Amino acid sequence: MVSLQILNFLNNRKDLIIHVFNERDEITRDIVASYHPDVIITCYWPYLLKPEIFEIPMYGCINFHPSLLPENRGWYPVVWEILSLEQRAGVTLHLIDKGADTGPIIAQREFPVKETDTGETLYGRSQLQMIELFEETWPKLFNPGVELTEQDPKLATYHSKEDASHYDEIDVDQMYVASYLIDLIRAKTFKHKGYAYYYKDGKKYRIQIKITEENE
Repeated sequence: MVSLQILNFLNNRKDLIIHVFNERDEITRDIVASYHPDVIITCYWPYLLKPEIFEIPMYGCINFHPSLLPENRGWYPVVWEILSLEQRAGVTLHLIDKGADTGPIIAQREFPVKETDTGETLYGRSQLQMIELFEETWPKLFNPGVELTEQDPKLATYHSKEDASHYDEIDVDQMYVASYLIDLIRAKTFKHKGYAYYYKDGKKYRIQIKITEENE
């Protein structure tokens, strides 16, 4: 969704020549350099780029990340945003460097986690916010005075795929605070699938949740 919207936005600008790679393409330094790019944009790109690639363009490589960096670097930020005490979400545009989601911040946008959000709905809202942030920021990107903000490593958190999977199993013999259990299940409700599960009598059951606000 985001990549197509961003591509359409850039294609509508008559001053750009765009080449698109997808993750199945062979991408080498020589191939990228042959296009003499001014900037590279990675939109939800699942791999780390090597310096020999992201150092080619004059303006660097811009990456999209669905969290308020340096918080929630890595995988599945929406899970941690729902589980956090702050209940806040956000999106970030930043430059790529040698680390994972560690490069200087170009722009950010914060928005609240709704009580009715699941992992799926929060991810969808993050995508819309990311598109708006990019379209708003793009005209300013190449101004001489554009300001970048270095990430504070003291505030950084990182999560792997394995970190998220550790929260999938609900122990039916364990005591949970009700609000935490609700947050846990809604964080794990994604794309019409419940990633949260429990075992009972030797059988595995998956759990989904739907929360609606009732107007008085």
